[in-house]
Amino acid sequence: MSLGLYRLVAIETRRNAGVWLVVAIPLVSWWLLSAWGWVAILWSSTNEQLQAAVAPFAVPAVAGVAAWMAGRDRRRGIEDLLDSTPASPATREIALWAATAAWGVLAYAAFATYMMGRTALSATWGGPDLWRVAIVLAAILAGAAWGFLIGRLIPSRLTPPLVTVAGLGSMQFVANYRVPAAGGESNPSWVNYLAPDKTTPETAPWQMLLYIGLTITALAGSALRHRRTEIHLAALAIAALPALAGAVMIWGSWPRYDPTTGLMRDGWGRPITPPNPATQPVCRGSPVSVCVHPQYLPLLDQAVEEANRLVEPLLGLPGVPMRAEEGDVGFVGGGSSSLFEVGNQAWLSVTAFADDLVAAPESRVDGAIVNEAQLAIRIWLIERVRIRHAYTLGCHEGIPAIVTEDSWRPLHEFVPGSSNPAGMPTPQICQAVERFSRLSPAEQRDWLEAHYADLRAGRLALDDLP
Repeated sequence: MSLGLYRLVAIETRRNAGVWLVVAIPLVSWWLLSAWGWVAILWSSTNEQLQAAVAPFAVPAVAGVAAWMAGRDRRRGIEDLLDSTPASPATREIALWAATAAWGVLAYAAFATYMMGRTALSATWGGPDLWRVAIVLAAILAGAAWGFLIGRLIPSRLTPPLVTVAGLGSMQFVANYRVPAAGGESNPSWVNYLAPDKTTPETAPWQMLLYIGLTITALAGSALRHRRTEIHLAALAIAALPALAGAVMIWGSWPRYDPTTGLMRDGWGRPITPPNPATQPVCRGSPVSVCVHPQYLPLLDQAVEEANRLVEPLLGLPGVPMRAEEGDVGFVGGGSSSLFEVGNQAWLSVTAFADDLVAAPESRVDGAIVNEAQLAIRIWLIERVRIRHAYTLGCHEGIPAIVTEDSWRPLHEFVPGSSNPAGMPTPQICQAVERFSRLSPAEQRDWLEAHYADLRAGRLALDDLP
């Protein structure tokens, strides 16, 4: 960058409407994080949510501001005056585009620094996905370039809002486009990965190529406005090649399921083998230990505490599982109703460990508990400790219910006229839970000592409960 161009960019940056992007982009992105559920302790969540929260708004917003700045000189009637200055029109346009894009990049960088900094202070496994970071950056530059080009071609006050709305609409259409599937359903498409808020390891390099190509194409189109020579036309055609190549490679790299072989294949029919890195679980706790993926280590202590509370009435009985494996511990993370708690909503639920406590694997049907006595004791174990969970089947005052972390709702509100298929609590099961809960701890212990082995083996009926 020459010294003159650098100074021109610095001047344009100071008198640019893009400064408002530094406020708008973080605010909207923060709101989207609250709706979609960012979990600040997980790099996987930060990588995905940074891309998904910033790109849908930032790219069309930058494009709209660039379109507004592109028509500034015409609105002020100073185009002829500027043509008399030493700087060439191409130099002035590149400086104005760069200055506008710089504010969008600055807003993105500030937001990304906050999210990654917060994750780096608490995460125990993983790291930033630089492909996702770079793709959003390239998309912002491409949005600014195309917004600027359209603003130059159609210099109207209506152009900026129309560019913003069109950009937002087209990105949502592409990101959510689906193709028909058997049974009246629909499936995602490779078209989804033309949008900057979705990425797979296979498509990431080609998405980057696509947006770099789009940026160069728009800038070449701006230059073509001033000199329509064969050289400039050839430059425009050459500039469009990376964008076209990126789109073709996204189509070819996107994984497709082959029902005949059960394998994932790319667009050229080659099998795709997903990486399967072996990660040793981390186990902690006594007398009951809980094992989880290393990324969940910041949440493990609470899970250990709840698992030990769950097992407490069974301690000392023969055959009691004393270790909750990875499959018994479910991660729960979601959106926040408060903008001040974004990133904090996450915990590990050990409710699935209750299945192992009351039912041996061989007593289940296709992995599910169907024995009514086992279901009753399972519900009793979970309800007596009020452990945190996002969703489970339970009872409330003798009525089958859907149980969330902070509320109960009768099951029939979710399944009107339900006949209580296998595995769901019935009124009879809930009544048995109520009776067992009213027993004294000593009476509950006596019954468990006498019947626990038969309970886990599935040899008890509901009438065998006291």
